[in-house]
Amino acid sequence: MPIDYSKFDNIVDSDEETDAAPPPSGSAPTYTAEQRAAAEAAAASARQPPPADDPRAEIEKLKAAKRAQRQAREAAEGTKEETPEVVAPKVEEQAAPAEQGPLEMLEAAEKLQADILAEISAVEGALQKLVIKDSEAQTATQLLDRVTTMNGNVGKLQSNVDLIMIGELDDDVREGAKARRKKLNRALEEELMPTVGTLRGKVVKAKNAGS
Repeated sequence: MPIDYSKFDNIVDSDEETDAAPPPSGSAPTYTAEQRAAAEAAAASARQPPPADDPRAEIEKLKAAKRAQRQAREAAEGTKEETPEVVAPKVEEQAAPAEQGPLEMLEAAEKLQADILAEISAVEGALQKLVIKDSEAQTATQLLDRVTTMNGNVGKLQSNVDLIMIGELDDDVREGAKARRKKLNRALEEELMPTVGTLRGKVVKAKNAGS
């Protein structure tokens, strides 16, 4: 005979059922030995799982399924409450550097030229101390590192000067800017490049002499 499952739709878990109301106050009921034995036998029988072909077996399956669903739901809710919310750090947007115009590029190139000239003077002084065996003089290896950096700055200066577009300037400042750029090019070709090359040779010679 097929089982009508519609009658099990409103079944609740036995864990959710409320306890039966206590007997009314008054004197406790008395039972005979036969009644007590019959009640214990009925309770023991109720605790035993019903046979597979018994409709009550389906009820027990539904109760077990509902119990498992409830436990899973409670476990998920508990995990959600215990998990701290992760707040991503706020990344501050940095403004892009402003593009330099021809005049700003000229000014930066002239400053780099002055820095290179100052470094040439400093290395020449340190090299003189090294030649006369001054105890505080830097080693030839340290001076060679400084000359190598200096040579890189000369190349950077030459590249920056080539990027200066004088034609973008207004007429009233164009001629002055053109003269400044011409002066930088002359300094590169006639002073900085040959001086740094000569200085490098002197430092290498001092390094080889001391080794």
